[in-house]
Amino acid sequence: MSNCKTCGKKLLTYPELPHARPGKKRSFCNRTCQYSAPPELTAHWKGDKVGYQGVHGWIRKIAGKPSLCENCGTTTAKKFEWANISSEYKRKRDDWKRLCVSCHQAMDGHRAKQWATIKGLRRE
Repeated sequence: MSNCKTCGKKLLTYPELPHARPGKKRSFCNRTCQYSAPPELTAHWKGDKVGYQGVHGWIRKIAGKPSLCENCGTTTAKKFEWANISSEYKRKRDDWKRLCVSCHQAMDGHRAKQWATIKGLRRE
């Protein structure tokens, strides 16, 4: 017999709990425990093998929506983004910066890449 991953209560199975499916493994005693569990305890947790969208969702969840650029200090930009500093996309808060779109593009070198593309197209 196993226990709830959140509260530690004994998990009831098919004979004791009529609406439970026979042979179905349960991890939580109820929906409240399931939804309040830390992400590390859920079945879909990937840890450090998470993809680009997953790690960006994680930083938004733990740090919130950015509203200040840590580079230029503006609070009036139309959009702010979380920028990864090391380009390794680690699950560490100190590996992320709040930036306005302009500073984020400058940090990632988007303008230089655009200019190189334009120059390459003009040569033809």
